[in-house]
Amino acid sequence: MGRLPRRAVRASIAAAILVGLVSCSSSSVPSANEASTEESTPILWAHQALDLAPDHDAQMLFTAVGNRAVALTADPAHAITGAASYDGAAFVVGAPTPSGNERISLTTPTPFGDGWLAVGTAHVPDAAGADTTFGRVVRSADGQAWSPVDAIGFDLHSTATAAIGHDGGAVAVGSLLPFVAAAWRTVDGMTWTSVTLPTDGGRSSSVADIASTASGLLAVGEVDRHGVLWSSSDGGTSWAIVGGLPATDRLREIVVQGDVVVVSGSADIPGVTGGVLLRSSDDGNTWEATPAPPPDEPGLGVPLFAGGGRFFTISRQNAEVRTDATICYDDIARCQRGPSAYGLSVSDDGGTWLPVDLPHDDAGAPIEPWAVASTDDGRVLVVTGPAPDATVWTWPAGEPLPTREATTDEPAPAIDLLADDDQPKLGRRYARPLSLHCGMDTIVVAGEAWQRTDDAPDSVAPTEDSYPEDWPVALGTIYGHLTLVADDRIEYSIGDREVIATYAPAGSFPVGCL
Repeated sequence: MGRLPRRAVRASIAAAILVGLVSCSSSSVPSANEASTEESTPILWAHQALDLAPDHDAQMLFTAVGNRAVALTADPAHAITGAASYDGAAFVVGAPTPSGNERISLTTPTPFGDGWLAVGTAHVPDAAGADTTFGRVVRSADGQAWSPVDAIGFDLHSTATAAIGHDGGAVAVGSLLPFVAAAWRTVDGMTWTSVTLPTDGGRSSSVADIASTASGLLAVGEVDRHGVLWSSSDGGTSWAIVGGLPATDRLREIVVQGDVVVVSGSADIPGVTGGVLLRSSDDGNTWEATPAPPPDEPGLGVPLFAGGGRFFTISRQNAEVRTDATICYDDIARCQRGPSAYGLSVSDDGGTWLPVDLPHDDAGAPIEPWAVASTDDGRVLVVTGPAPDATVWTWPAGEPLPTREATTDEPAPAIDLLADDDQPKLGRRYARPLSLHCGMDTIVVAGEAWQRTDDAPDSVAPTEDSYPEDWPVALGTIYGHLTLVADDRIEYSIGDREVIATYAPAGSFPVGCL
């Protein structure tokens, strides 16, 4: 799950093999990892640098099953590299293996037989240069050295998004283009049998993730922009749509611990907007919406991880500033900082989430997690990246994970925010964000375009990269106020009613950027 550039010390393959985890205990020589405040947590994290791929754009995947942990990368140079740690030993990095494809994206590895398996999608240009996709399978005996498999049954235009070992075989899910939800089954990893999933008459569908419960398999995805959960009680041979879930427009990920199932998704429907978490405590039979941990990027829902009896998510701690304008009116400096670094949250039951205190890197900054896993013996492993700088940070078994109580921001003051479709009342001053993506020449109010009329020297509208320093600008938007002062005149002001632009009805929408 690659998102942000991060810094970590690179280590050679030989060093990764020979050097054990570097312990950063509270008894060590003081360093930047040791916080200087009274609120600091004793540092028990250990870390090991990995040399997984040379390219910052390389895909990086990470998982732990039982007491085995595996990292896997696929880079644009068509190479696949793995690293594995068994029973708490240091990670050993394998030699890169050519994937045999122009471009390949893989799913998170899953145990298969005595080794590991990952499926994915290969992208190869056809004779006309168009992108052609087909399913791809790679296997490993030890999680370190990986080899492509000449699998049969992944049709042309297959897109695999997730896979899981199940009943001695494996089941993968994804879609058959154009946008047909599908699953594939295999016993030997070589021959795969595909089946399309029911859509209740829907025209466009896809499957995003799959998990195993005591009752069988559950898969999540969407049909015609509505979140859907499918179940299979016969190892993926047949599937049925599960009813009774709260409405969503997409389901993204699913994780299971014991009888508790947690699903991540998003919603943009009346009464619900943004990321949602659905939880079942009875193996997926009944569902409820639960409070989500800090949100991830808008519209995607939070990423989920599970292991060792716990649930985890990685999320931006300040992502709500992108979706809640009232935050920016209340504290423009907070919005100017933008979404903060990624944080880690943990839950024992999938319903109550607590933020985790993460260690600091050698520069004194909190690490920014890329993926997280937990082993059966209680270790928590956090991976930072990207792949060239990949580092595994390990919290030891038997130690309580350092968490803190979730903080609740003070409610923002009441702000008279003018919605996009609302008609302003004469003389009333409204908060009205104005995007600078296309400049300030045009503003749309209640579905009608208004054209800027003032002849101030800055009437050539500033963009998000060029504006007076004292303007309340953040995230490419001015957080100012709109007042309809006459039927044919709007004033746009900032601060203590300083008017920075005036507008008149445009009559029609101008051609070009809006």
